[in-house]
Amino acid sequence: MVGVKSVQHIFNYYKKHGYNTVVMGASFRNIGEITELAGCDYLTISPDLLEELLNSTASVPQKLNAKDAINLKIEMRSFINDESLFRFEFNEDQMAVEDQSYVFDNTKPAVGSPVNADASRVALTEQLICHIFCTAEPRRKRSRV
Repeated sequence: MVGVKSVQHIFNYYKKHGYNTVVMGASFRNIGEITELAGCDYLTISPDLLEELLNSTASVPQKLNAKDAINLKIEMRSFINDESLFRFEFNEDQMAVEDQSYVFDNTKPAVGSPVNADASRVALTEQLICHIFCTAEPRRKRSRV
């Protein structure tokens, strides 16, 4: 459920602060994870889980709502020009660490790569993530509707 909590947090944060983006949940293991994200902008759901949802008689109340998110007390965060804060927060986020670990564990070095390819992949992944979050201002809506 770490992924579900992460998507809930991302959805509420972006909607609260008026970011002009679409939040999409994916990689569900069961319909419980899907129903916890009812109301998310988009969900990618496997055919097996779609069929299970179709055959279910359980109600699926909306859990995420952009209008409700506006009233939540969620502090706006920025990592622009603060790489050390970004790295600290990143390492405190279980989903971020697990995601990076997944990318690292499932990326194979090319044939003939140097022995230290694993370390190179980790360093490259960290640099890319840090570049995205530490150097570019996010685009936000100019006004709330």
